[in-house]
Amino acid sequence: MIEQTIPSDVKTLRGSLPDEPGVYMMRDARKEVLYIGKAKSLRSRVTSYFQDSAAHAHKVRSMLSQAESISYIVTESETEALILESNLVKRRKPRYNVVLRDDKHFPYLRLSVEEEYPKLTVVRRISRGKSLYYGPYVSAKAMRKTLRFLYKVFPIRQCRIKIDGKAERPCLDYHMDLCSAPCIGAIGKEEYGKIVRDLSLFLQGRNTELVTHLREKMERASEGLRFEEAARIRDQIEAIEKVVERQKIISTGMEDQDIIATQRIGPLCNVQLFFVRQGRVLGNKEFTIETEDDDEELLAAFLQQYYSDDNYIPREIVMERSVAGQELLQRWLTEKKGSSVGITVPQRGMKNKWIAMARRNAQLSLQRNVNRQQWREEALGEAQQVLGLSGPPSRIEAFDISNIHGEAAVGSMVVFAGGEAKKSEYRKFRIKTVVGIDDYAMMYEVVHRRLKRLQREELKLPDLMLIDGGKGHLNAALKAMADLSV
Repeated sequence: MIEQTIPSDVKTLRGSLPDEPGVYMMRDARKEVLYIGKAKSLRSRVTSYFQDSAAHAHKVRSMLSQAESISYIVTESETEALILESNLVKRRKPRYNVVLRDDKHFPYLRLSVEEEYPKLTVVRRISRGKSLYYGPYVSAKAMRKTLRFLYKVFPIRQCRIKIDGKAERPCLDYHMDLCSAPCIGAIGKEEYGKIVRDLSLFLQGRNTELVTHLREKMERASEGLRFEEAARIRDQIEAIEKVVERQKIISTGMEDQDIIATQRIGPLCNVQLFFVRQGRVLGNKEFTIETEDDDEELLAAFLQQYYSDDNYIPREIVMERSVAGQELLQRWLTEKKGSSVGITVPQRGMKNKWIAMARRNAQLSLQRNVNRQQWREEALGEAQQVLGLSGPPSRIEAFDISNIHGEAAVGSMVVFAGGEAKKSEYRKFRIKTVVGIDDYAMMYEVVHRRLKRLQREELKLPDLMLIDGGKGHLNAALKAMADLSV
């Protein structure tokens, strides 16, 4: 990585930067990263910031007013620069970049067809290889329900052992009709493969083909007087048809698509992502982002960060508008998936209706967020009045002590900022200095340690501290404050 101070004139800056693709980082006087960007030409992109600053958006002018130096990394290609930018933004989370705060990975079902006796497993990341992936399952509860159904209808193994057909006895799943027990040789490789084939057809949504195949199989069993087998296949068909009836089909094209649309109120933007798999809507995910970037830049950053995070990439991404660097993003997505990926912007037809659906959901969600924010502001204002504070308690920290008959004592702190729970800032304190049952001394220790750390790290004190307990607990907390001159 090469770093240099920003010179006072553009000519000197231009002469010091390579005319090559890469990633650049704007830094402030403390060397903190303000912004990370990619460029086909580092020289052209970086110098463009300093040529006509009046034409820049407020966010860019604010960032430039703090920038003291630039560091950059030259890459082999523009695509490589895009990948590096995504990784750096996720790790550094610069103030002036669009950053997706929600890092939750939805579960997928993975069918290990590369194994001699494939099995289903739950995973949260997609890996390259021969395995087949189905999902995402927006609801973990729905996924578990689906798994229970699948094992009942398609009895494949759930174990992790090596299958050689020589096990002494089968597990409980076999006796519950949830596994066909290839471990003891109760089913051969060919028959087991047929079960896996039927399971794959179901997960792909090819239910008509699957039911036709099962009906033929049932009729052959009936003609061969294998009535128990025929009855079992009949129950299988009925179970599949019940599930299919509950699934909402929005397309008969059996496509895998992601539908993306946005709505905005000022700097607050809601991005809606709907998952369509095999022509069926599986669910949606939403992101609320505060940014001054225009929608094209925002959506480009969204695609880049979301799909760089080992999420499933469908064959088609349907967008409400074109995005910045669309051709580059398509090349990168195609390379990452290993097969063709298209980004389309429909003007009419069914896909345009999907976009309208996503946009309507974005609008409703954004309005709910705005309403919640207004409610939080009103609640904090009411707290200010009731408690006689000089201003709304923007940051609240609450403390509690728990122990089991004086043993395993622990202090807990929960945090609210702007009226919202900040679970990432919750803390537990193992009691170090108190022996036996003395809740007051424990409260003193926890509050004293918390305040001392805030002082040491020069962090902002909370506007309001809540103590769970009675007068004794309160006095212990006040003493800790007094001893630290808070």
